[in-house]
Amino acid sequence: MTKQEKEILFIKLCKGLESDVEKFINNLATLLQLSIYAAQGLGALGKHISARRSSNSELQSNLPLIPPVDFEKLLPASPVGAVTSAQYQDGHLKIHRGICIGRSLLSQWQEIFTVDGLTPSHLLVTSATSYSGENKQSYAFHVQQKPSLLIEPPVEKIEKVTKQSKFFFCPVVDKNNVPVRISGSYGEQRHDNIEKMVSNLCRPYEAADPLIDQFQKYLKDKIGEDRKNLLLITNSYAEAKTFYNCLKSSYQEKASFVVRDGDSDLWTSTIQNTNVPRSKMTEFPSQGKELLIAPIGAISRAVNLMHPDNKEEPYFGGMVILVRQHPRPDDNQIIISAVNKNAVDNMGSKPVATIQRDARNTRDVFLAVPQIFSNLPDEIQGVAMKNPLVWTLAVNLTQLIGRSTRGGRNTVVWFTDAAFMPHTAQGNHERDTAQTSLLLAVRELLGNAIKEGGSSGRLIETLYGPVYHPLTRLNHFINEVDL
Repeated sequence: MTKQEKEILFIKLCKGLESDVEKFINNLATLLQLSIYAAQGLGALGKHISARRSSNSELQSNLPLIPPVDFEKLLPASPVGAVTSAQYQDGHLKIHRGICIGRSLLSQWQEIFTVDGLTPSHLLVTSATSYSGENKQSYAFHVQQKPSLLIEPPVEKIEKVTKQSKFFFCPVVDKNNVPVRISGSYGEQRHDNIEKMVSNLCRPYEAADPLIDQFQKYLKDKIGEDRKNLLLITNSYAEAKTFYNCLKSSYQEKASFVVRDGDSDLWTSTIQNTNVPRSKMTEFPSQGKELLIAPIGAISRAVNLMHPDNKEEPYFGGMVILVRQHPRPDDNQIIISAVNKNAVDNMGSKPVATIQRDARNTRDVFLAVPQIFSNLPDEIQGVAMKNPLVWTLAVNLTQLIGRSTRGGRNTVVWFTDAAFMPHTAQGNHERDTAQTSLLLAVRELLGNAIKEGGSSGRLIETLYGPVYHPLTRLNHFINEVDL
């Protein structure tokens, strides 16, 4: 290359670089302008919500946004200040307004009325999953009061649930034998993966019935004819509807999906009698259908679905967890839970300035590090990351299987999303560890907590035994290999 050619090439590169710099500056200016508009808009919206004490439901906001008037002056202020945030997701604008620490009511209730010289009031918390060990607990569920009373069912019922329940990993594969993974995908790709999951659950295999029929046959043989009914668990209402729409007509006839109360789907004539409002889920067993598709948040608590012919028997003999339970990496509820829990942990033992500084550190860490299970370290800058997430998922699973173990009955759970055990889904189960597999992480976490012994170990085994013990016997449904 001649000197002149080199000079021409250098000039072209500089022009290209200049063009890239201009694009970068223009994009940065646009983002800055959007940030200014968003800050002004959210500030005005926060004042509007505070003044009216409510928000239009069309905003898809996390109501209630403002604490009850009676408690407003009693609750500690948010250690990171009042925050109004917005998130545009799946066509909806979601609003959150955080101004105080609501969870402090659970651990400081008895102190609220002492300012008036009244006899302190008392609060009884009976949720079994409000306790998650002695350290690095669930940010979302842990209450800072260790249980003082343990009520246990009869031994024979405990053993039936813990020793006779079965957990299976059953990765669904497409026609090219590629495992279907839903968790971690978004938008159209997620919809396509859901469609693949459903179609391959319902298609016959070589010399074998469709998986969904195999699941029901297993329940008939091992649990009983009356409990052949299946819960199909998704992560959201929208996914429940999508799963239903992807089912073959022969399966749609015996299935329903759960919708929010007041959802427009309730009034759409083309899908009447196929959906169940959340508040009326307890009526589902009387409809005579065998499959209910429900989001984990709607079904996991405060819902008892018993058999209409025998109120001591759960209607569902088992469940299929179609999607690995995992918070969205951009879910700001995780940040709020972590900030508020850490603040309550430190109240009374650290100065306010220190609590605020720690809260800002917690917030900044969570904003900088997406909640992606396989990538999370144990902690960052003193903020626990991995164990609290695993505890939260252990709590979700424990609450969920209660729908099919009521009355001390055994159940069967199938995990079908390849994301639960990604290497095992590819045929290499030796490579899956607690760092790659959520199921193995929950098993290890609970096992370690139980082995610590003492009152905490006893509590963990009693509260989480229905999940831990079946996980120690986790089996591959197709290959029959212990995992």
